[in-house]
Amino acid sequence: MATPLLNKDSSQPPSTLPTISVCISIASDTFDLTIFTPFKIGIALTLHHHQPITFRTRDIPLFDRPFTDPGLTFTNTRNRQAIAGIGPICNFYFTTPGIEGPLPSETNKDHWTTLFPEQPHNVDTAFEPVLAGRTPREQVAASMLRFQMPEIQTMKWPWMHQYEDRQVYRIGVSSGAGVKEWIGGSLDEILELRKGGVTPNYRHEKIEFEVRETGEFEVRRPDRDGSLSWP
Repeated sequence: MATPLLNKDSSQPPSTLPTISVCISIASDTFDLTIFTPFKIGIALTLHHHQPITFRTRDIPLFDRPFTDPGLTFTNTRNRQAIAGIGPICNFYFTTPGIEGPLPSETNKDHWTTLFPEQPHNVDTAFEPVLAGRTPREQVAASMLRFQMPEIQTMKWPWMHQYEDRQVYRIGVSSGAGVKEWIGGSLDEILELRKGGVTPNYRHEKIEFEVRETGEFEVRRPDRDGSLSWP
């Protein structure tokens, strides 16, 4: 269920800094951990500016690893406790300057993202169950038995131990998740400039994300011992 948060005029004079609005959507308002299907979350990011902007994708976790911190947050609407940076997706990057480089090029253009004015850029992510062995709690219990228990893999939910049964969580975006440095213009325009020997200017001006619409969901989990979570 979508919840509007802001209603601002997106028109801007060319002299102002860009802004990026975020609209978050979910397919269901109930997240049942006994049903082992991905719980999908849609993130639409829209640039409000007079020209496109381009930035290195890996510098903005919300674009390719939104469950890390800074990224998406999940706030318990009852006690206002926020959960961030513990999601099921953790990516590690091993790059060298020769491959990625400080500026866009033909060899590294897949590492860059362009946002175009008033055109939503969609990011799809999800909580996904995994086939896992025993949790640490179950391993201790098994070691105390007189007979050896066979290792059985079952479906579990990564990093869900902080989510409580029958509690409602609102999705947000953590502070510090915005664009920290960027280049004016589209990726294609920048590559054409570089072919002509022109070096584009980096803008070291932070663009915060403004959440304008979000979603809330209720968690259903009958496992009082947390056995549906992993690890």
